Amino acid sequence: MSSAPRQSRRRVVRPSDAPDIDREADRAGAGFWNAGSADGDREVLLDPEAEETVPREEFLRQERPPHYS
Repeated sequence: MSSAPRQSRRRVVRPSDAPDIDREADRAGAGFWNAGSADGDREVLLDPEAEETVPREEFLRQERPPHYS
């Protein structure tokens, strides 16, 4: 080893292929947990005596995937 000071490396900056894309979601702390809870602002009233518009069995039959036999 020599006693000469080590030269710093050259760094190459590669320009982005898509410079106009919004990168906000890529930054730390940009998730949904910072947006606040909208559930606390919304009030949903359910009537326990109201009839279902479609009987449960018929609803489940309609929701069955097409490949189900």
